[in-house]
Amino acid sequence: MSPLPASFTDIRRAGPPTTQNGCDWDVPLTAEPPREWIIAFHNDPGGSSSVAISERVMFQRGRLIFSSRPEDVEHWIRYIDKWIARSNESYWRWFR
Repeated sequence: MSPLPASFTDIRRAGPPTTQNGCDWDVPLTAEPPREWIIAFHNDPGGSSSVAISERVMFQRGRLIFSSRPEDVEHWIRYIDKWIARSNESYWRWFR
């Protein structure tokens, strides 16, 4: 477990998903999430669907990346927003 940071501000999506190839989608975040936050994101018991699965999301330099068909992106974003909110809640419980 990492040492407690001096402060934490909720992570949020900072913009819409974009793609260069119609398959890999990039979503900017308001900050780079801490390690424990990412663990909470990937282990969200609030689940997944047959299309959107939290373990398939990667994090790089203040953004998240997932692969999807264009017609499923809206579905992914709904789940990603839920996972982000739950990860913020989980991280706050750990932080306090």
